[in-house]
Amino acid sequence: WVLTAASLAACIWIGAREFDRPVRELELKPLEAGVAQATARAMWSRQDGLLLVARNLPALPGRKVLSALADPGEESGRPQAGLLSIGKDGIGHLAALPGDQLDHVTGFAITDEPEGGSVVAKGRKLLAAAY
Repeated sequence: WVLTAASLAACIWIGAREFDRPVRELELKPLEAGVAQATARAMWSRQDGLLLVARNLPALPGRKVLSALADPGEESGRPQAGLLSIGKDGIGHLAALPGDQLDHVTGFAITDEPEGGSVVAKGRKLLAAAY
């Protein structure tokens, strides 16, 4: 997973630089003591899509999943980017296809949600960052 995520991130970064595409990047910070060791980084652009990678994520109780929520800024729209896939190594990732919905994103959060995710955050906000 790590190698795949790193390769995809490198391709997005190199491709964006080569074609002068604006790529945004944020490092998400832990919001509570229970996730103090967790780290996450999001890279995205309308042309290249989204890559979000997280490490040292907490074990979730019961039927919970980790959801990445995109803040659509002043644009209206659904905030959910998707559910993180968690590998056996504890590294989570989410890749999303390019599109206009990424144009106005101003931040991301990772939340714990009921199984299946949620359009509106119902769970705890674990990590977040915004411009």
